[in-house]
Amino acid sequence: MLRVYFSRSMTDFQQTNNPKTPIFTQRLIGLVIFASISMIWVFLWLSEKGIIQPQQVLGVCGFKQRYGLPCPGCGWTHSAQAFMTGDFKRSFVLQPAAAVFCAVSVIVWILALHTVVFGIHFRLQQVLFNPRFWKYVLICSAAVILLGWIATLVRTFMGQF
Repeated sequence: MLRVYFSRSMTDFQQTNNPKTPIFTQRLIGLVIFASISMIWVFLWLSEKGIIQPQQVLGVCGFKQRYGLPCPGCGWTHSAQAFMTGDFKRSFVLQPAAAVFCAVSVIVWILALHTVVFGIHFRLQQVLFNPRFWKYVLICSAAVILLGWIATLVRTFMGQF
């Protein structure tokens, strides 16, 4: 009798059980990420609607008080609030870097939800644990923040003249 065995191994994109990380751990990490992003969004939405005062929670900008110039983070809260209420154009105008990070948070939120519900992890999750990847993320993040700060400074100086 001739037996033929077909190798039906799953690709990295289809793999549901990583031998290094149990599926329960993956789902738990996904749940923590999903819940954290959701809580931040709820806070921003409530603060945009006037239910919560973000100044009481976050405080005021010490950099702007001390130097009279907007800091790299100036406008992030207002931009994120606009993004959470669906005003994407206003979000980008207020602080381009914050709008980019909000868009990235939406993608991460969707992937985390997908991991929690279906237990499927993506190759992207394997990449997230690579230190080389984080080096590039930090460089790109610094560039985006710097460009957003430059845009804020230009707006500030244009308003003074």
